[in-house]
Amino acid sequence: MSRRHPDLVNPEHVSETMSNQSPFFPSSGFPGSGQASSFLGRIPRLSTRANLIAFVVIGFFGTIAYAFASLGKYVHFGFWRLVWVAAWCTIGLIAAIACALLCTYLRRRGCRAQAGGNASSGKLYAIVTIAVGVIGTVVVVVSGVYGIAVIRDFMEGPHTMKVTSCQLTQKEHYKPSDDHSKVIDYYDNHFAMTLEDGTTRTLTLETESSDDLAKEGGVSQTIYETCKARSGATSLTVDVYSHSWIIVDARVK
Repeated sequence: MSRRHPDLVNPEHVSETMSNQSPFFPSSGFPGSGQASSFLGRIPRLSTRANLIAFVVIGFFGTIAYAFASLGKYVHFGFWRLVWVAAWCTIGLIAAIACALLCTYLRRRGCRAQAGGNASSGKLYAIVTIAVGVIGTVVVVVSGVYGIAVIRDFMEGPHTMKVTSCQLTQKEHYKPSDDHSKVIDYYDNHFAMTLEDGTTRTLTLETESSDDLAKEGGVSQTIYETCKARSGATSLTVDVYSHSWIIVDARVK
């Protein structure tokens, strides 16, 4: 007479259960695999019209930003360089405000996910919120520091200073080519100027060729030729916005 024990498990059931489970992870799969899909699924989907408007807006402002950045390669000195830096600071502050608004939105979405019992989505929203907050903080600090310097220069105007020595160094930056040869993309022109009071100020300008500054004439040509020909001791007088260190005029005496 055989007895059946209700607490014993059928061996066939045991083998079937073990074959369907990973020895390292539960049957639900790898941890986090469903969290990302759940997070993406909860992101509100925009209509075709909204997507088109967003694409046009991003493309429009992206084109303006690219054109504005390209313009900075050709405006190195003078009042309009100060205006260019001020505009960049303004753009940075606008971007920081956008990051703050995005953080507020993401935080609300995270709270809703937590209240709805979806803890994984809430954590992901929190991580993204922190990342956006860090980016916004860096942008607002950099824009604020440069912005304060620009405001002071607008209020005080340029100051006349005497440069006792000047050192010019040029660094080539290369870009990839099809034949794997070295092709120069642009130059960094690094000027190290020692003032009459012993302090040193540096100025780095980006140009497409090594002698672009000489070809521009005016202040660019004066500084370039003076610092290159008399690398070391020199007698150069400059009118400069002292806080942002933007040179307005230069002359050799």
